[in-house]
Amino acid sequence: MTINNDAGEPCTSGYTELAPTRWDRFLLRAQLSLSTILIWGVFLSMGVFMFSTDPNELAEFSVDLADVEGLVNARTVSPSFNLTVRVANPSAVHTLCLNGGEALVSYAGVGIARSHVVPALCVPRGAAAELTVVPWGWDVGLTEDVRRRLVSEWRVGAAEVSVEMKIFHAIYWMPRGRTYS
Repeated sequence: MTINNDAGEPCTSGYTELAPTRWDRFLLRAQLSLSTILIWGVFLSMGVFMFSTDPNELAEFSVDLADVEGLVNARTVSPSFNLTVRVANPSAVHTLCLNGGEALVSYAGVGIARSHVVPALCVPRGAAAELTVVPWGWDVGLTEDVRRRLVSEWRVGAAEVSVEMKIFHAIYWMPRGRTYS
């Protein structure tokens, strides 16, 4: 490139502008393609993680026995249990919604109280919630051996009951239950 200065002498500059070569264009396209693939890969990975992580698998459940009535020294019992159920949702992505369920209280393998209605609730991500479940039994017949053992253990405060809960999750079309005990 030649430029004339005020003195009228030609001036040459060491800078020459070169057109991009085929190789330069290829490298530019390769970098853009690779960047696009990486960005889409990150978004796809995030989407797979968000939608494949089942909040029901991460949920933590605990049950406390708050109150008991109706366990008397008789051949049949009509117990009523007041259970406090705590549900923790450790997921940072999903809200956990439960669509009701069932609870069964048993002693020595014998079901003595049942609740067909567990309240529905939604637990926000990273939070916990409590609900009350009241399973009850009506004239539950016990064998003499089981009845004596229950009464004697109950008097000394050593009776152990088993609580099983089947929870229906609200994100499924059909009620898919999962049993927690």
